[in-house]
Amino acid sequence: MDGIFGHSWQFFVRIFSKQMSKRVLPKRHLGVLGMNPGANEHQSQTPNIHMQYTLLFAEPAEEFAKRDNPDLAPAYWGAWGSYVKAVEASGIVVNGAGLQPPSTATMLRIRDGKRQIHDGPYPESKEILGGFFVIEVANLDVALEWAAKSPAAQSGSVEIRPVLPPPPNQPD
Repeated sequence: MDGIFGHSWQFFVRIFSKQMSKRVLPKRHLGVLGMNPGANEHQSQTPNIHMQYTLLFAEPAEEFAKRDNPDLAPAYWGAWGSYVKAVEASGIVVNGAGLQPPSTATMLRIRDGKRQIHDGPYPESKEILGGFFVIEVANLDVALEWAAKSPAAQSGSVEIRPVLPPPPNQPD
């Protein structure tokens, strides 16, 4: 990628990759069962019930376009960089990524047993999905607090959705 977008995107990926490489992901079913995955079998199990939520960041097209505007990108990426650092420092991130523009997307539908593939761009929409985080927190209130701190909450929206837990008695 060229220009300010490429440089800023590499900065975001570098911060995110560095933080994610340090994280050991918990076994989801242990948290759901209220067991501490690090506990010794001879110690009592400490309740550690947390939920995973996906924060889906949507921005108006004009806000999303700031990513690649040489005059506006530094402030745009500065706000997101601060948010990413804060959420990573909290230790709640399970996964996440920023997304490329809708013009890079490919859509697949199967109708009457046949693939229908459509490459972007798509019809105009009010907001563009710009990225996501999967976080592991105690409850919806905590997830809402983190969603409210994101730059997308100020100009667009953040959808907060519980992650579907694995079916009972299924391997990871």
